[in-house]
Amino acid sequence: WYQRRVHGKQWYQRRVHGKQWYQRRVHGKQWYQRRVHGKQWYQRRVHGKQWYQRRVHGRSLVANLSAANDYKQAHIQTEDAQMMVKSSRVVYSAGFFLTVSPDTLIEVAQSCVERNAIFAVNLSAEFIVEFFKDKLASVVEYADFVFGNETEAAKYAAVNKLENGEAATVAQAIAALPSKRKRPRTVVITQGSGETVVAQGGKVHKFAVPALDADAIVDTNGAGDAFVGGFLSQLLLGKKLKVCVDGAHYAAQVIIRTSGTKLEGQPSFSE
Repeated sequence: WYQRRVHGKQWYQRRVHGKQWYQRRVHGKQWYQRRVHGKQWYQRRVHGKQWYQRRVHGRSLVANLSAANDYKQAHIQTEDAQMMVKSSRVVYSAGFFLTVSPDTLIEVAQSCVERNAIFAVNLSAEFIVEFFKDKLASVVEYADFVFGNETEAAKYAAVNKLENGEAATVAQAIAALPSKRKRPRTVVITQGSGETVVAQGGKVHKFAVPALDADAIVDTNGAGDAFVGGFLSQLLLGKKLKVCVDGAHYAAQVIIRTSGTKLEGQPSFSE
């Protein structure tokens, strides 16, 4: 641990396992920065609220976790919530929820097993794969679909000591994990503009991403979420794997060509 005091301001640095953490305290407010593999993470806590910023390749995201950071299992046990859970054909959760209420996620996943509904989860971030390894594994047992990207896949391979961090290797490893479901698990790994890799039923499928001019890309925030939304929309319609992936690619490319979340017109996706 290091501390530096300049002009009444305090700076702290902690280095653990090759990773660097910084804290700045100014006027009773706290700032944190984490730098890993050239990526920067920031956290600000003011009046009990937490703000996070991640900056990667010139893009940034700022989020106020607010109520999401205080979610309790009791919320899902209310009458209205249970009605929604028990009537859902597909339930999807980002891996981030594991940091708040993993018991809630397990309860919902168990309900999906009992009703034969589809349960899907996302690896979401490298730190989820690394620091919430056991909780993630317990949830994946219930999952019909697992989504992730190439950096999360590489981290999964490192944490679980796989032979390599290639998307196909990781997808197959996750697909082969113990399952509480009767149907085989499908694992989908995206690689930006590279091929989308899908492991399903002991086979690996690769799908090319439609070419998109770099000048058309406006804002890449939300691309992964849109990808999952597009995929699940076609899954709900009973479409085959290729159409689900095509729908995912379409939705992701709509989002990255749009600033923020302002969407206009009607979707033009077709098989």
